[in-house]
Amino acid sequence: AMWGTARGLFAASFGVTTSAVLCLLISRYLVLKWLGPRAEASMPPIMAAVATAISESPSKSFTFIALFRFTPLIPFVWSNYLFGLTPIPLLPYAAATFFASLLPLFVFVSGGVAGKAVVDGSVKAPPEILVVGVLATIGIFLFIGKVSKEELRKLTREGERRERRGGG
Repeated sequence: AMWGTARGLFAASFGVTTSAVLCLLISRYLVLKWLGPRAEASMPPIMAAVATAISESPSKSFTFIALFRFTPLIPFVWSNYLFGLTPIPLLPYAAATFFASLLPLFVFVSGGVAGKAVVDGSVKAPPEILVVGVLATIGIFLFIGKVSKEELRKLTREGERRERRGGG
């Protein structure tokens, strides 16, 4: 709120993307090295199949990461570490994290700026507008969550089919 919407959004998106990449690298190069061969042996077959499927191409990796960022199933920080256990390429991961995080970050940052203005008394918002804004925000997040879950189910079914055929 103190930096305004544009600078606040830039700072937040830089922080989110940087921390996501650092978590992925820690998981990939420290945790996997420490676990060694046990990591592959203990990975559930469905997770291995999904990891292989989504890392086949940069565009598939980008799409999966972007959709995953919208789903509330797994906390953001834990998903970063989980992605480190997969062969997802770093560039699509970072780009998808950056772009998919912009919308929720914009909502949070602009909400903070608007909230600060209301608290300071420089803006008087009618209660009806606040209610509509809150309901619209909830609706968007529910819609995005639903779409993301559907896409994750498709990818899971695709991985299961590959596994049954012996390709996973």
